[in-house]
Amino acid sequence: MSAAHRIHDAPHTISDDGSAPRAGIANSDWRRAMKFIVQWNGLPTAEHSVIERFMKTGGNTPDGVKLLGRWHAIGGLHGFAVVEAEDTRGISALALEWGDLLTMSIFPAMTDEDLGAALGKHLAARSK
Repeated sequence: MSAAHRIHDAPHTISDDGSAPRAGIANSDWRRAMKFIVQWNGLPTAEHSVIERFMKTGGNTPDGVKLLGRWHAIGGLHGFAVVEAEDTRGISALALEWGDLLTMSIFPAMTDEDLGAALGKHLAARSK
């Protein structure tokens, strides 16, 4: 059997782009967008540069990152956003894009539904 036939006989082990299999991934259903909370703070000395960049770029997110919402504090360079991404590449690009002007903290986030499911599994495991 040729290598091409082996690849086609086991599509669940091949990455989406057809490259070599990735350990621990049984199929492409593993992809699910994750939510992240992005918080930023800036010094007053960076205000002019932050305003210029935001007005020039519109605060667009990098490829692979979907902005779900963004909120700004009144009277300061503070705020947070909720974004969605399938992996951390776009999240890293976002941090690097603004890292020279703002300090950023980025946290994975869960919905109430996801947290409830995790807590249910945790409680079930503890009661065994």
